[in-house]
Amino acid sequence: MSARPVVVIEDNTDDFAVLVRMYRGIDPALELIRFQRGDEFIRALRCGDVAWPWYVLLDLNLPGPSGIDVLRELKGDAARGCLAVIMVSGSARPADVRDAYLAGANSYVVKPLDPHPYGEQLSALHRYWVGVVASPPGPPGSLGPPGPLGLLAPPDHG
Repeated sequence: MSARPVVVIEDNTDDFAVLVRMYRGIDPALELIRFQRGDEFIRALRCGDVAWPWYVLLDLNLPGPSGIDVLRELKGDAARGCLAVIMVSGSARPADVRDAYLAGANSYVVKPLDPHPYGEQLSALHRYWVGVVASPPGPPGSLGPPGPLGLLAPPDHG
């Protein structure tokens, strides 16, 4: 069932290593594709350099455009807005949670300090997005106009 990858947009190498260890216990065949910046992922998605994922784990605090800015860009695009995006953060601040959902997050997961409950959260999340709900197999057509960050703008070949 893991022919599609899961994309992880996480700048912290230690946090990504924890995710890799946890996902190996969930689904050893699953491919995790890491981007350290959200704008890198958007460009790769636009260019077809990354397969359509089951879902995206998006860190709230990133270098460059914030996780919220990246989320708005993805959800504001007609072709990519149906992609499941799960915000992941150490922040449980109500304002952060609210802002993520208002920007279009499909879920918001607070990373606990103890890795055991985090592994259980990720396992439940993966079972839900891969085994319970129907998700689109790919983007439904062309990209449409660029968002406010200009990340989905067509490349300039001029």
